[in-house]
Amino acid sequence: MRLFATFLCSLVLLAVGRVEAQPTRYQNEFWSSPNYAFTADTETAPGLLTIIDATVKGYGSVRSPGRGYLKAGVAGGARVDMNGQGGTAVGGYFVAEGTGTAGPAQNEVVGVYARANNNGVFWATALHGECMIRQPDIYGGLCIGLNLELQRPNLKSGYLGINVQPGVGAKDVVGLQFQNGPAYRWAIDVDGAHIKLGQVDDVSFCMRFVGERQALEFWRGCGRPDATRHGWVNMNWGTPDVQLNR
Repeated sequence: MRLFATFLCSLVLLAVGRVEAQPTRYQNEFWSSPNYAFTADTETAPGLLTIIDATVKGYGSVRSPGRGYLKAGVAGGARVDMNGQGGTAVGGYFVAEGTGTAGPAQNEVVGVYARANNNGVFWATALHGECMIRQPDIYGGLCIGLNLELQRPNLKSGYLGINVQPGVGAKDVVGLQFQNGPAYRWAIDVDGAHIKLGQVDDVSFCMRFVGERQALEFWRGCGRPDATRHGWVNMNWGTPDVQLNR
């Protein structure tokens, strides 16, 4: 029995690669060495992350043996029979909590942290989600590609639903991309929101659709106590089709 257990452990180690307990200090690149540290380019951001302390570390590298081969550091699946009671099925569940006084660098608390290193002409994404509803005619259901819950409002804290940070000098970046237009009922649905377009002087400029008046309004100083409306366009659907820039 002991020999069989040892054999199974060896198979697991071969499948995952190298697995180690913590804590240990590592200095090399995660994606070029099984030492598992994220060291940034020494010229742009030296020593960005030089220690990774984790309960389990795994690293593996393999040449693809054929089409459709997938190599994952960690793979997990969950299936729950709701049984009329309800429940939650999660492929991977992570909780991150930060405490104490902030330091001179990093100060990050992230539930899921992902990097995709593209060393070729590939399609690469740091975070990829696929949501599929099977047999919708029988069960129905709601499918959400990305769900963000910003809880416990705090006037001293800021909230970002989605943050996109292109690198210095980056060009041709697309902030949001919606494909297959006819599939959408609403591409963006934010009722009563101000849409910031840029800066006028050092104050933001935005537009807002007001449903009660069916008017598209243009504002200076969006969301500020001294905000002023500088114009509006009558969008009433009963009015005749006229040129707007008059």
